[in-house]
Amino acid sequence: MGRLSQLGEWHEPRDTRIGAESDRNHRAQEEEVELSPDALALLTKIGKETSLRYGSHLIATSNLIAAKRKANVVAIQDVQRAYTLFYDQVRSVKVGFPSISSYIQKLRDVIL
Repeated sequence: MGRLSQLGEWHEPRDTRIGAESDRNHRAQEEEVELSPDALALLTKIGKETSLRYGSHLIATSNLIAAKRKANVVAIQDVQRAYTLFYDQVRSVKVGFPSISSYIQKLRDVIL
C-alpha cells in the first residue's frame, strides 16, 4: 500500500510498481508525446527511483527539448537533458542544503 509524503506526493512501494512502464506510456499518450523505446525505459527507471510524479513531469520537459531540436519523437538524450536541468526532491536537497548552510553562515557573519 502506498503512502502520502509531507509534500502531498503519493509514493508506492517500489515492488508494487509493476505497471510503471505502461503508466509512463499512458501519460505520454495523454500529453500527445511520442517516446522512443529507450526514452520510455529511462523515464520508467527514473520514475521508479525517484517518484512517479517527477518521472511524469519529465515527459513534457523532454518533449520541449525534442521540439527544440525539431524532432517528432522524444529520444533518450532528451530525457537525459531534462533530468540534468530539473532535479527531483532528493537531488535538490543534496545540492541545495550545503548552499543554504553556507548562505546562512555568510549572513550571520555580515550581521554580527
